[in-house]
Amino acid sequence: MSNTTAISKENQSTTAPVTTIFSNSEIKNQLATYGLEGLDFDHASFPTISLRTSFEMSGEPDFDLKSFDVTVIQSLKKYILVDTAEESKKAMTEVKYSRDGINTVDGEPLDNYIDFITEKGGKPVLKRYLDLLVQLHTNDKHNQKLAVLSISPTSVSRVSGMFYQLQLQGQLEHLANMKITVKRGEQRVSKSNATYYLWAMEPKEQAPVAA
Repeated sequence: MSNTTAISKENQSTTAPVTTIFSNSEIKNQLATYGLEGLDFDHASFPTISLRTSFEMSGEPDFDLKSFDVTVIQSLKKYILVDTAEESKKAMTEVKYSRDGINTVDGEPLDNYIDFITEKGGKPVLKRYLDLLVQLHTNDKHNQKLAVLSISPTSVSRVSGMFYQLQLQGQLEHLANMKITVKRGEQRVSKSNATYYLWAMEPKEQAPVAA
């Protein structure tokens, strides 16, 4: 599937529920020993870091780091349904998020919103992002916090290539102990003449490979 996909309802099919580390009962069982029952987690449980002209963290207007280190815990696909007719006018209304490209994160069929956008003369497009659940390593109040890096469609392939390179080098099994530096990459200009930046990520240090 391409990073930005025009909607074709005939091509949609049912997929299995998305599995995350939070599907494992161990985390909930650990918290239950402290009397915390009924908790539910997913990647939306933590602040999201996006890259516009600079890095921005949801709910944290003072987050102004030019670069920072992370430990990657898990990656997940994320689809965002947008009306590109509104997007080009800088007048975006509510967007819908999905993990499987079929239902919203609230369990509603995306078809409902696709039909609504189409009926009002819009152009529905499903954009494919990559969410990286990470632990931050910074020198400020955010140190050791969990956060989600929302990797934009234009950077998904580059970030994917970094992980494949680590696998070829025998480093992927050490991912949990590897610090990766995140910074703003190349500047690009879109077809609509808007400036954007690519995500740049590279291992800060590599674990030794066993002979």
